[in-house]
Amino acid sequence: MAKRKSIHIEGMEHGAPIPNGTVIGNMVFSSAISGKDAKTGVLSPEPDEQAEAMFRNLRLFMEKAGGTPDNIAHLTVFLKE
Repeated sequence: MAKRKSIHIEGMEHGAPIPNGTVIGNMVFSSAISGKDAKTGVLSPEPDEQAEAMFRNLRLFMEKAGGTPDNIAHLTVFLKE
């Protein structure tokens, strides 16, 4: 069985005590990655700024996992109206 490595990122913590994601073998799995700015903890009221923050957070997550966004095979985005 492959060893698991939990990923915890300061500024991207969830309200629940779960990691931001995990690495199992050569696969990476994330929990929700939000549009809240990881450096300031602020969720902008502007959708464009939330999207920019989410993609910065995604890049940060992938770097912590040992990859880049180029390594992502599947991504689901949820938007509110």
